[in-house]
Amino acid sequence: MNKNIEIKGKQHSLALDVLKGLTICFVVISHSFFFGFENACFSPWRAILLSIDMPIFMLLAGYFSGSEITFDLQGIMAYWKKKSVQLLLPLILLPTLYCLINGITFEQILHDTHHGGYWFTWVLFLMFLLFWLVRLVASFLPKKQRPVGEIALALLSIVFVVWFDKYLLEADFELYKIISWAKMKYLYHCFVIGYFFRRYPKLADFFKRDEVWGITALLFFYFIHHQVEMRLGAHPSSAQGMQASFFGILTAWGAVHRMVTNSSNKVNRLFAYFGRESRSIYFMHFFFLFSIPTAGDYLRELYSRTGSTFSVEVLFSVLYGAWVIALSLVVIRMIRKNTLLELLCFGKKSNPKQGYDLSK
Repeated sequence: MNKNIEIKGKQHSLALDVLKGLTICFVVISHSFFFGFENACFSPWRAILLSIDMPIFMLLAGYFSGSEITFDLQGIMAYWKKKSVQLLLPLILLPTLYCLINGITFEQILHDTHHGGYWFTWVLFLMFLLFWLVRLVASFLPKKQRPVGEIALALLSIVFVVWFDKYLLEADFELYKIISWAKMKYLYHCFVIGYFFRRYPKLADFFKRDEVWGITALLFFYFIHHQVEMRLGAHPSSAQGMQASFFGILTAWGAVHRMVTNSSNKVNRLFAYFGRESRSIYFMHFFFLFSIPTAGDYLRELYSRTGSTFSVEVLFSVLYGAWVIALSLVVIRMIRKNTLLELLCFGKKSNPKQGYDLSK
């Protein structure tokens, strides 16, 4: 049974939309601890979320970047016009509004590594730029040597990202923060993996196999456990965090493609809808991450008494995340009523509603 359909010349996958939907939920739920509960997190719950949320997004971004591109003048202009509108245009309006609403100066948000949370779109633009150069150089190779050459160049680009991270950190720390190169180092390999999943379907199918999925899942939870045992909340860009992220994205990839089989299932349809709106939710949800200090105080008090907060953290963060996503979607629907505002806020127009014909 094929879970893909053709929509306006592009291939849509129910599994990929569901994966995007789940991932944006993971992002919002993870942010609940930082923004809502004042970092009151004492269980492995947030460590799990942090290990897979942005890595999965980058994997999917790399996957969707795998379509054919042309390197003539017209093709280059069209490609970068599209990427600039999708990724850079929203960085003009939304962060400015975010600064005004929250009383933050533009200079503060510019010099912050996270840029108020909007680092993701800028770093993604850098990834598209670097990997576009990889594909451009590979296009000059003889056709028979191009696949191997592209793989070699992709590996070299990963080495460059790691080397440049150390160089820029020592040479200009302020610039290092402004362009969020630490995020580039942490996530670029996920983008590359996603690209080759698209270019080589047999490689992507390999990680859907039951035995392979089982191994990646065991390794993911092993590294999460090891990370938590060593230091709860260890940053996901650390060596332990990157190992967990690597096996986490492979586990998520295999799990969703094996489990999503029915487009009429209401849960699948809900997460697929979230997936189609994932970029818009990401852009908008920062405006609704309200602080609830009483929740953080309760979690701290509960941990001091029982030492066990996992189930309560899951409950609190999921309810908080659901409320934030609901508010975001209401505003998104209002913005989409104006074509110009929609373009300025989200970088592209929404797609019309589409079904998933699994019989094709």
